[in-house]
Amino acid sequence: MTILLSENFLFEKTHDELYFKSEKDALNHVFQDVTARGYEINEEEYSKAFGFIVPKAETQRFSFQLTKNNVHLKEQLQVQLYKLESGSVELNYYIF
Repeated sequence: MTILLSENFLFEKTHDELYFKSEKDALNHVFQDVTARGYEINEEEYSKAFGFIVPKAETQRFSFQLTKNNVHLKEQLQVQLYKLESGSVELNYYIF
């Protein structure tokens, strides 16, 4: 869903809540979905996120610079991971 917030600013909500077995599975899903939409993420910056393990009942947030067709965008990929007591990871991500 894409929402026009102002004349020059878009907010793109990629998905509602999604649940995964691990942080790595959730981040892999984000990478695959965002690149399938034509965006490029700095892989070095993105790979640093794989080192984080979210403690149970806590949230970890990440922001990533995006490019599209080799043009740096002002929009960023915002990723939020929340570790449930069960150990599953809740994923929310947006391009904002």
